Amino acid sequence: MKILMIIGSNPSLSNINPVIPFVGTKSLTVLQNWISDIQFNMKTYFDYYTINASNKIAKNPKVSEMGLDRLRSEFELTKPFAVVALGRYAALAAKKASLEFFELPHPSGLNRKLNDKTYVRGVLKECSEYLSERLG
Repeated sequence: MKILMIIGSNPSLSNINPVIPFVGTKSLTVLQNWISDIQFNMKTYFDYYTINASNKIAKNPKVSEMGLDRLRSEFELTKPFAVVALGRYAALAAKKASLEFFELPHPSGLNRKLNDKTYVRGVLKECSEYLSERLG
């Protein structure tokens, strides 16, 4: 089974684990539903691995060199077939770490883009296509 690396950034106050994004948050349910939809649409299955681009809860979402080094080393360690960044701050971290990635919107309930179900279906379809290309 292939591994997909999912990058989150700046965990919420309800996040139980500062290193693994979304643990204990409502966003995790949204993310798990998206992954299920993507896998169903691709008719293939993969494991996913989530990592935070930063390990602190902050309103100022800066990614330290230490955070970038952790992203790079986790990438080398896990050898994912693809990387997905959740939201613009995680995408910025992935870009700074020189990782090729696909950007999904952040799965937070505060993200008003998620109210548009057509938008969500479209971006999940694009992500499915990106991941299918990476699977080879």
